Amino acid sequence: MIFNGKVASHVYEVKKQEQKQENQKIHNKLSLLREKTLADFGISIKYCLDCATREYIQSKLSSKVNTCTRSSQTIQQDTFETLIIEDVDSTYLPSRPQAKLLQGTFFQQSPFQNAIEALKLIQFRQTPHHKVKQLVACFRCIYSAIIDYYNYYKKQPSIISTDEMIPIFHYVLCKSSLQNPYTHFEIMQKYLGNLDGLEGFYLAIMEASFNIA
Repeated sequence: MIFNGKVASHVYEVKKQEQKQENQKIHNKLSLLREKTLADFGISIKYCLDCATREYIQSKLSSKVNTCTRSSQTIQQDTFETLIIEDVDSTYLPSRPQAKLLQGTFFQQSPFQNAIEALKLIQFRQTPHHKVKQLVACFRCIYSAIIDYYNYYKKQPSIISTDEMIPIFHYVLCKSSLQNPYTHFEIMQKYLGNLDGLEGFYLAIMEASFNIA
């Protein structure tokens, strides 16, 4: 385990040189996608947080109203399930001001801008421990952005599957312009020892995003 900042920085520089080809390969892939939109990354309309998401939510609301009108004998249960965030109390999630929402539909910047900025900071964290913490912060920001958007419509988002999270993180990774992403990944992976637990799950998503053609 490396906790000393100077030692960790030295290891990073060595690894960066050793993995120059792998980092360049990932960089080239991401560069081709830099100007793509959320939808271009294959993100579900439930989580694009744009007009498509708004229409999706409104269709669910309309469907619920129609169902309640047809039958007054039973109360239609909300089809949305609570988003489970196992690693953090939702009261501590970073909250994006509603002022950044334009009628709950369009953002002045990317709806996942906080996550993009959080991921970018990994390259400035010296020790593996702090890199992992920064990666966790990135995912918290992703969850927070989705919750904020749905809260605007007084709804709860459905549980995000792994297959749905991978393209979201892929988008965040691409927009972050993170330098030497594979080196950061390997340092965190070796620090954790395996991909068990929540941090390991996040690392597995990061690795999967590297392999997207």
